[in-house]
Amino acid sequence: MNKDEILSLGYSNEFINKTKGVYLVTNYSDELLYQKINAVYYCLKGIGFSHNDIINITSNYPGIFIYDSETIREKISDYVELGFTRNEIKKMIRSCPKIISIGLKNVNGKINFLIELKFSRDEIMKMIKIAPSLLIYSIKIMKQKINDLQELGYSYDQVLKMIRNSSVIFGYSMDSIKQKINHLIELGYTYDEVITMTVKFSALLGYDTGNIDKKIDDLLLLGYTKEQIKYMTIVLPSIFGLSIDNIREKKEFYDSIGIGDILIKRPSMLIQGIELSYARYMFYKSNGIEINENNHLLLFCLQDRFKKKYGKSNKELMEEFNYNKYLEEKKCEFVIRKKISC
Repeated sequence: MNKDEILSLGYSNEFINKTKGVYLVTNYSDELLYQKINAVYYCLKGIGFSHNDIINITSNYPGIFIYDSETIREKISDYVELGFTRNEIKKMIRSCPKIISIGLKNVNGKINFLIELKFSRDEIMKMIKIAPSLLIYSIKIMKQKINDLQELGYSYDQVLKMIRNSSVIFGYSMDSIKQKINHLIELGYTYDEVITMTVKFSALLGYDTGNIDKKIDDLLLLGYTKEQIKYMTIVLPSIFGLSIDNIREKKEFYDSIGIGDILIKRPSMLIQGIELSYARYMFYKSNGIEINENNHLLLFCLQDRFKKKYGKSNKELMEEFNYNKYLEEKKCEFVIRKKISC
């Protein structure tokens, strides 16, 4: 096995040189390293990972080359034994390749620790699927983070809720968390409001302050006032996680049907996809029901309730009243009008 054969797999000279400096791999001869890279590549391919997956996995975690093919397969079998499906495990490895290095005993220890914190096993499994990096943190680090957050003013129950919502909080440094809290206070939020917001949407503590500022500026450009933005983000702090294009599109649609103010009064309405809102609106319109500020909640009723009353699922409704088709027709009308005006 030589270097050219490894390069032919899609790796670069830079990757090979970087891998040579990885702990436990540094003692490998070039020939042995190339054999390891080749073996791991074809092992992962045999498991069902794509070429791009393999390049990304091994580039993000070159420590994987200390394992042989049998060990990697055993690690996957361990996760199957815990209750994960093979597809879920593959997704977890893509997201956090380093979980391959964690032994079954170690994983069980962390699961038992989280159970002691009053998380159910189902909750823990879901948390790991969403953010497998949870398995990387030691129990000592988790305990310390829980204590540190309580010292900042969060109650024990609030901390557990934050972990449940976004377990990656274990990876945030306390200096960074304090910086985000202070920055939000500088923007005009009270300490209690920041606590409330970050409990609801703990991922906010991982956002760059520049991105937070930009989202507020973008919302101002959409026509919202600072007070309106403050209220909206306290009620629905996940607004910071929505793209401004997403918000703009929804605002323009609701404005066009005369209920634009609902996003100020009920920011949680931003959660519903525009495709469903459009389909619901057109369905009611086709049945002689005009949506206005008095009955706008009809657009946002639960699917089960809507289906029970009207016999249509969200999927069926969106197929019948297709939002993308509507956009295409709207675009064509604009082009035609532009040609006529010329």
